[in-house]
Order: sequence, then C-alpha cells, then structure tokens
Amino acid sequence: AIDEVNPGKVIFTGGEPLLCSKMISDIIRYYELGMNRHWKAVISSNLAMKLTDSMKDALSLVEFIQTTYTDERFFDDVDCGNQIKENVKYIRDNFKNIEAIDCTITLTENTLINHPTPNVIWGIMSTIGFDSYTIEFMSNYGDLTEPDKYYQYADDFLLNMIKLEESEVSNVVEYHGNANRQIILDAINTNIPISCYICQVSNNKYFHAPSN
Repeated sequence: AIDEVNPGKVIFTGGEPLLCSKMISDIIRYYELGMNRHWKAVISSNLAMKLTDSMKDALSLVEFIQTTYTDERFFDDVDCGNQIKENVKYIRDNFKNIEAIDCTITLTENTLINHPTPNVIWGIMSTIGFDSYTIEFMSNYGDLTEPDKYYQYADDFLLNMIKLEESEVSNVVEYHGNANRQIILDAINTNIPISCYICQVSNNKYFHAPSN
C-alpha cells in the first residue's frame, strides 16, 4: 500500500501501535535500507505505558508523535498521567529525531464540568512540553447527556482559550496560509460550525503549544 500511494507521511495508529513496535521498526528499516524511504513517520500513541527497549527502538526511527489528553486519563488515573509526563520528558532528552509531539485534547463532558475554563488544562500542557495540540469536540450525540448544552460549553471553552493566548492561535495556518482570527470568533459567537474544504476538518481547532 505504501508503494502504491507514495505518501509524504505514514501514520502508525491503533489501538496502541507501540505494542507492535518491532513491526513498526521492521517496516521503517525495510524502506530505509532497501527502498530509499522518503516519507515522514508518525506514531499515534497514548504514551501511557512504560517504554520497553523495543518501543524505544521504534521511537528512534520516527519524526513525529501524536498523543491524547482527557481529564479521565490525567486526573482519574494519576499514575497514567504521570507516566505520560515521564515519557514525554524521556523522549525529549533522548530522541533528537523527534521533530514534534502533538497532543489532542478531547473535550469530554467531564472535562467541561471539571474545567469550564481552560486555565488548568492550559497549565498542564505548558508543563508537559508538547509542541502543539488540537482541541477535539465529541461528535457522537449518543455519547452526550445534553448535546446542546455540551456544544455551547465547548464553544465557550474554545473562545476562552483563544482569548487566553491570542498570539498562540494557529488554527488553519498549517493548511490555509493566511487565517483570519475574526472568522473563528464570529463562527463561535454565531454557533456556525467551522469547516474547511482544504483539509476537510470541521470539529478540530489547532493551537501552538503554550509557552512556559
């Protein structure tokens, strides 16, 4: 499939792809040694387990890591949250091949109840050391107790995050070039969903990582 598509980026996802770390290493080395690999490699991992030697080997061969944040993972399971922090630090200290670590923050109902403003989560992001992060809304109405209230709270959360660090907002910059911040604010204030015909993103909002 890689040969047919000829991609610029290959994402190893799951499940938990690091549980198949040897396979990932074998695939990348096969292309590096025999096929002149020209694509960037991404591992999408929760980073919630202690890293084995095999996992570390796979991480030494990729350029990007994507991980996720939920309140449940960082607050309900403190050990899990601490393991993620430890792994990010270890990766920073030992793998210079990693160009960026991105975190997707999923705004669950519990997250919005526990943190109606983004200050606490913003503080967590600034101490862990992610390069960028994505705000992800829940899209399945069946998973929501009060969908209308949820989306209003989620919009307010996003608007407050934009106000909290205006200079760090990079929504649509990577894909779209010249982005107009006012378009984002207007869309939130008028309850109009933001969609993009270029990257096909409708429920995600992109931000640079907060500064320490």
